[in-house]
Amino acid sequence: GTSLTFVPFLQQSFVTRPPTRVTGYELMAEAHITDNLSLTTIYSDTTGKTSLGEGQPLNIHITGDQIPPNKVAAILNWAFLENASTTLSAASYLSRDMNEGRVNRSGASLEEHFDGYTLLDLTLQYQTQRFGTWTVAVENLLDEYYIQAISASSINQIPTGPNAYYLSGRGRAVSIS
Repeated sequence: GTSLTFVPFLQQSFVTRPPTRVTGYELMAEAHITDNLSLTTIYSDTTGKTSLGEGQPLNIHITGDQIPPNKVAAILNWAFLENASTTLSAASYLSRDMNEGRVNRSGASLEEHFDGYTLLDLTLQYQTQRFGTWTVAVENLLDEYYIQAISASSINQIPTGPNAYYLSGRGRAVSIS
């Protein structure tokens, strides 16, 4: 990773590359409940640590602007006709708090306080002989209001202090193709 280090007496910022360590794993399981019904589950866990500079310990958690929160997902697929199917998926981004009380060299907070959220999506596909496959999809089926993980990260502290900006997620969206 890279960061900017401001040198006050030169009134300049320099790109620095402190050491980082990122580890993670993803687990997936799939079950065929019947010939036309299946369930897939996924768990994803990624963590990263960095330091305040060269030679410093790796004791700062890398926040949501670079590493997303852990995720749990479930996907239910149902082929209810020979030429039609539907998929219902749920994805939960888990809450996390990190770097509490930590600041960088210029005094900006490195804290992240992320409130997790769950989104549901629904897709319906119908295969015709003459006109191809038709799809109706609804993202964020329940029209959940949520703040993206990047908004809770330490970059939200710069340049104008805490809560400099928030990125809300997309509301319900319907598409037909």
